[in-house]
Amino acid sequence: MSQPIHNMGALTYNGEIYNFREIARKRDLRTDSDSEVLFYMIDSIGIEAALGELDGDYAFAYASEGRIQLARDPAGVKPLFTVDRRNFSPLRLKKKPFLPSGSQK
Repeated sequence: MSQPIHNMGALTYNGEIYNFREIARKRDLRTDSDSEVLFYMIDSIGIEAALGELDGDYAFAYASEGRIQLARDPAGVKPLFTVDRRNFSPLRLKKKPFLPSGSQK
């Protein structure tokens, strides 16, 4: 599934949710996408409740109503990097370096 996934909020995600099929069955969702299950859960029950049901390795950012919420798996297997530079706050879900604006790398 292409990202970010969006509706009222937007999700970008890196990882694997091992129990997404079980969660999808319980909620009567028809999908083969763990990202879609995660997005549905966040939209319907909220991030904290969703995190309580997830089994996997993941890091994600969810933006809605002018807020960005970040989360990662409890063991920290999937990294989550942020940089705060005045009004510029990029985030990364992988270990590739932040490049200055206009860089060609």
